[in-house]
Parts: sequence; C-alpha cells; structure tokens
Amino acid sequence: VQPSATEGFGLEVVEALSYNRPVVCSVGAGASDIVPESWRVVACNADALASAIDGWRHHPSVEPQPRHLAERYTWDKIKNRYREVWQSLL
Repeated sequence: VQPSATEGFGLEVVEALSYNRPVVCSVGAGASDIVPESWRVVACNADALASAIDGWRHHPSVEPQPRHLAERYTWDKIKNRYREVWQSLL
C-alpha cells in the first residue's frame, strides 16, 4: 500500500509488483501512474483505502498478476530512460 498524497515515486510499489503482490496506491503518489486505475484510491480518503485493501484481501485473484508491470522499471531500463530524458533537455 502506498497511501500518500505527494510521494515522489515509491519504490516499494515496484518491489511489491515484482513479487506478484497486489498494490493499492493513492492518486498523487508518483507510482500510481504505473498501476492500473482500478488499483488507485483517492488520496487522504481512509474509507477508500480500507475498501481497496479489503477488496484485495477477499478477492486476491480478480486482477492479473502484476509482475509484468514491474519489469518495465528495472534499473537497466530506468537508467536508459533517465539518459534519454537528460539528452533531450541538453
């Protein structure tokens, strides 16, 4: 769970995904951009967060396994993306 309104990215989200763990992420946390919309909750809304956690607990196989999402964010791939962004700015 990444319950933050302003977290920069949240590596624990990618780490959880890499272990095929379900993820709940608040909108506003940087890592919320990489998870499906159905896994996102409104930031600072405890009821929405509790409902999402409860949903995963009672229906863990509703969504496909998330490991494929984490595979896009390995350090070798991110390093190249950083390099491309910096080169485009120079």
